Amino acid sequence: MNKITLVSIWDVRPDISDDQWLSLVDNLQSLASTVKAAEPQTLAYRVHTAAADPRKDSSLGQQEARRHITFYEIYQSEEAFQKHLNGKPFTGFLRENLQYFVENPERKNYPLTHTTFLQEQSGFFSESADS
Repeated sequence: MNKITLVSIWDVRPDISDDQWLSLVDNLQSLASTVKAAEPQTLAYRVHTAAADPRKDSSLGQQEARRHITFYEIYQSEEAFQKHLNGKPFTGFLRENLQYFVENPERKNYPLTHTTFLQEQSGFFSESADS
């Protein structure tokens, strides 16, 4: 079995309010917890928002910070990935949160996403990666 690893960037609507942003972030946290509990073959499910570049002495503007949601995911197999896509945690999240994302013009009721599948060449995860 080959692991499936991907990075998926979802475009957030530029006009969401502060309350909508906070609701989305809460829902993303719930999604990650639900995926962890319901999908044992999902090996990693990390959800990120933009952060300021630590190499620069600057902050990140609100619009820039809210532009995208980035998912980093690892699945035990292609079957596990398909189970995630068709499972209740993901489909429920989509249904309840689509209003926060730019809709894909080519796929109705689906967010505009930019997904890259990855092939691992080397590297590691530290035990403290989840801290």
